Amino acid sequence: NNGTEAFTVRTVTVSAQERLNALQIRGRTKAETIVPIRAETAGTVQERLVAKGEMVSPGTLVCRLDAGVRQSSVDEAQAAVDQARFDLEANERLLEQGFATPSRIQGLRAALNRSQAQLDAAKKELERTEVVATVGGIVQDPVAEVGDNLTAGGTCVTLVDLDPMLLTAQVGEQDIFKVDEGQTAKIELIT
Repeated sequence: NNGTEAFTVRTVTVSAQERLNALQIRGRTKAETIVPIRAETAGTVQERLVAKGEMVSPGTLVCRLDAGVRQSSVDEAQAAVDQARFDLEANERLLEQGFATPSRIQGLRAALNRSQAQLDAAKKELERTEVVATVGGIVQDPVAEVGDNLTAGGTCVTLVDLDPMLLTAQVGEQDIFKVDEGQTAKIELIT
């Protein structure tokens, strides 16, 4: 036992193999485009027609605000247009018979045009109670809830466009030479 005893060993033949050199870094993803879909008029949210996580296309109705007195304004403006049209037509017949003046007809045409403009404005205000997505994306917070009071410009829903996604990560100084601009990367998301 002077240290010269023989012992057994096993050997394995190893061949060279290509090995993937991957750099693992941690970071955060963020949508490049986040768009709040805003109400164009003030009102109480009567109905939200989309849910968080739902994909929305441009032109999709996302919220409906309480119309309030807006429908009454449209009805009133329509009645004013009808009355102005009736007055104009009656006076045009009187003009043909010599009982009205051209200046009276001109004034009544102006009144009809003014009434029509008020009707158009009232209809536009009523249309604004329906909030429509201007872009496509996925609904995320913040979203308005039924009963919320929105001001003009208040956010009904927020949409994110997940294509493209931005990844922000920090690469250590010792590894920076392993990264090139335009390089392909594999990204795995935890959530």
